[in-house]
Amino acid sequence: MKKQNNKRKVSKQLTAAQQQLVVDNMAFADKQARKYRASGEMRGIALADLTQEARLGLCLAAADFNPERGVTFITFAFNICRKQMQLLIRPQHNEQCFVDKDVERLNVIDDAEDCGERAFQVEERLQVLGKKEREVVCLVYGLEGDPKGFGEIAKELGLTNRRVHQIYEKAMGKMENF
Repeated sequence: MKKQNNKRKVSKQLTAAQQQLVVDNMAFADKQARKYRASGEMRGIALADLTQEARLGLCLAAADFNPERGVTFITFAFNICRKQMQLLIRPQHNEQCFVDKDVERLNVIDDAEDCGERAFQVEERLQVLGKKEREVVCLVYGLEGDPKGFGEIAKELGLTNRRVHQIYEKAMGKMENF
């Protein structure tokens, strides 16, 4: 509800010139939503939702835009639209079970009907891994908390990024051949 109130507030506060700026750049917001969805980062989120968030980003950008700064509106709005779309996945992040392009590549989840079945399949695959491999995979996918990047994992385990990546690739190979 709070999000909808913010949207209404933004649209009421925009001047006619700012509203025209938003209308003139709707195609940009739509294109960014399509690009962002195609990149794979927003897997499972409807294009209409991404488009709506990108357009809200345009409204927020129009409200803060100052042409005297010497930056074009599109340049100014780009990051705001992107951040607004990224906010969309935060509430859904905890609801996702185990979805990633590598998992699809491995065909780990064979059209499982529910998260319980998916979790069982993932746990079964993890059993073929060594302790370090299992730890890296769990950290990458956030199976025991938030997902982490190779750099964060490397610091946590006292390894190099390259070594963490090697362990990850080896683990994925084992799981693929399971």
